[in-house]
This record gives sequence, structure tokens and C-alpha cells, in this order.
Amino acid sequence: MEKLQDILGADLWRQVTLALQGRGRDGRDLELAVANDGSFVPKAKFDSINKECQALKEQLGTMEADVAGVGELQCQKDSLERELAQAREDLGTATASHEQALAALKLDYGLEQALAQAGARNTKVVRALLNEEEITWGEKGLSGLEQQLAAVKDNAPYLFDSGGSAYSPQGGSDAPDLKAMSDAEYYNFINRKG
Repeated sequence: MEKLQDILGADLWRQVTLALQGRGRDGRDLELAVANDGSFVPKAKFDSINKECQALKEQLGTMEADVAGVGELQCQKDSLERELAQAREDLGTATASHEQALAALKLDYGLEQALAQAGARNTKVVRALLNEEEITWGEKGLSGLEQQLAAVKDNAPYLFDSGGSAYSPQGGSDAPDLKAMSDAEYYNFINRKG
């Protein structure tokens, strides 16, 4: 591209620059530009494009902030979903544990009741002789107890009330009436016990 100075020549160029000095806004010098080659952009057009660019930058900043917020919310959502899954797993484990404990309590209570109904004098002793792993609790009650209980009754009938007189261990009896004893009987009784 040729310069305007080359086109006009040195003398004419000097006259034009002198004529343009101080003629602009606030006493500034005016400058000439070749506008027909497309390199000159009018200030009004530049300002409108600049405003549009600034508005787009603001929108971009807002969108980036929104995207960052969405990303943070996604992280929180993922974290909450993991916590929810863990809570569901813990609830399932606790429920299963509770059901097992409840079943064990039902079995224990049912076994105690069945032994008491069978006439066991000491349920703890009779339970020690049973294989409790083979006894189960179901909808119909206890199963697997009757055969074992019959075997214990055959081998150790003294552990059960026979329906007759009360069991009295050898050498023992009900406590005597101490007021009805003579002094000699009382001292013999005390010395024998202990």
C-alpha cells in the first residue's frame, strides 16, 4: 500500500499537515487515514463491537461461575449418593442383625418355656445337656427339641418333676421349725450344717 505522503508529494503533504494542526477536538491535531482499503474502523462501530465484546465476556464469566457451581453441586450430589448407599447398606446390616437377635431371643424364650412345661427343675442344667444347634424356631414353634428332651428324661429323670412328691436331695429336707426344737436338737442341727 502506498503512503498518502508519497501520493501527494512532500510539499503538498506539508501543507496538509499544517492545515490539520490544532483542528481536532480540544485543539488536537487531526490525522489523515486512507479509509478505502478497509483498514480504518469508525469509532462508533469500534465502540459498539467493544461493548458487545464486553457483554459477551461478562456472560462468559457468569456461565463459567454457573458451570463451576454445577460442578460443585455434582460433587455434593455424588457425595450424598455415596452416603445414602452406605446408609442403606448399614440399615440392611442392622436389620439383618436385629432379625438374628430377635430370632435368638424367640428361640431362647421358647426353649425356656418348653423346658418349664416339661417339668425341668433347673432349665440351665437341662439346656447344658441339649444340642441347641439342632433346635430351631419356626412358625410352628420349636423343632428338634422333643427327641432330645425324651433322651435327657430317660438318662437323667431326677432333673424333671415326676408329678409326685417334690424332689429332696439326699441328706436334705425342708428347713426344720427352729422354735419347736429343744436346745440339744438345735445345737446338733447347727453343728451338722456347718
